[in-house]
Amino acid sequence: MIEPRDHILLGAPGALGLWIFDLVKQLVPLSRSRKPATFFVERTETIPPLPAGAEGRILLCHYPNAQIVKAISASHAQVTYISEPARQVAEFLVHETGRTPIEAVRVCSASYVANLALRYLDDAAMIERSLPRSALQIASSLSARFGLDEAADDRKKLVDRFTGGRSNEPLDVAVKNYRRARAENEADAARHDVANLQHLVASILVPMHDMAFVDEPHAIIWPAECFYLADEPDAKKMASSNAFIELTGPSRMLLHGPYLHLPAARYRAAITLDVRDFAKDCIFRVDVSCGATELGKFRLVPRKPGRSIAEFEFEVVDPIPEIQAQLVAERGAIFGQVKLERLTLTPVTAASLKPRTAPQPGDIMQACER
Repeated sequence: MIEPRDHILLGAPGALGLWIFDLVKQLVPLSRSRKPATFFVERTETIPPLPAGAEGRILLCHYPNAQIVKAISASHAQVTYISEPARQVAEFLVHETGRTPIEAVRVCSASYVANLALRYLDDAAMIERSLPRSALQIASSLSARFGLDEAADDRKKLVDRFTGGRSNEPLDVAVKNYRRARAENEADAARHDVANLQHLVASILVPMHDMAFVDEPHAIIWPAECFYLADEPDAKKMASSNAFIELTGPSRMLLHGPYLHLPAARYRAAITLDVRDFAKDCIFRVDVSCGATELGKFRLVPRKPGRSIAEFEFEVVDPIPEIQAQLVAERGAIFGQVKLERLTLTPVTAASLKPRTAPQPGDIMQACER
């Protein structure tokens, strides 16, 4: 249960988010009077009620759960949003944790499921990695935001420890020098296709990140490269928008994925296929589910060789489970090929259709001056 006395500190698990979370956890005990508890939010666990007489909590959240999304939607708690470019977060996850590009994108998508709701908050503050602020200024603003009263000397000593004695240097410099223990397989992670990672980030994560700040965010595009080939012996082999799939064989699932997360909304989807040498009775079906909940089954019947597009709609009520889409060939074939180009998703309900009701969150120093 989240109460108005709680404060949500929300940000993706990139270098900036990890740096801020660690700083806050060590800053709170330095406070001489008010000492709110820090509580790390787990995506699939329930936040317990606030104990009687407690001063409130700072809820550290990389992955919003249903309670966090509801509280933000209802403006039921103060929110400070840590905004770091999606590309930097994804690259951090690949190089520092050994995740593959699609795994890194999946993690980030789980961080952005509250972004549609964020746009309505009138008491939100934002910490951007590119802010022209020093690490010490950010720490001072966080202290003021949370109502802490640590001694200035204690605060500076703490930030000096976090920055190697360079607390007055810009925040971005401090974050660049901040590193988690490197994963054993980091060398392997570094060899991943950088171009593929950038393609996935631009298509999927940038529109999700921008939902919090842009009146008309771009559509989310799930390219073929985020789907798995169902016929391959290697269960983790990804599809390609440049490669056709053979239809010869029985009716079957051709592709599945991407197991990403979406904010709660109704979506208009458009799937684009390229078919060649196909039988006239070839029928494709797209099955969409959110966790164990079926969202719909939609058919595409190509009329001629070449590009075919089918539009359909589905609604995501619970933003926590992963979304799966399967491309199924409903009939067997003795010849033919198909290629998935993309699945485009545009929110048509919820915040994306309405103008912002509050100014874009200012940086945390401006918020503390209000």
